[in-house]
Amino acid sequence: MDSAQLRVKIDQAKRRLVSAEQAMQTALEVVEPAAKADKAMISNALRAALDELRSAKREVFDLERQIAPED
Repeated sequence: MDSAQLRVKIDQAKRRLVSAEQAMQTALEVVEPAAKADKAMISNALRAALDELRSAKREVFDLERQIAPED
């Protein structure tokens, strides 16, 4: 994979990070006024968003390591 392809993948991963952050923000806005019974549903949404965020973050760091100059 050349550096141009890696940069495309990094841009895609960054978009995933933004999307995950937005999903988490939306979920957090719902959590505050939610009734206790609804919190399980909200927890699942937050867990999914966090999983996506962590996956995207790992991908970005892995890709950046691949294109970083060797010491």
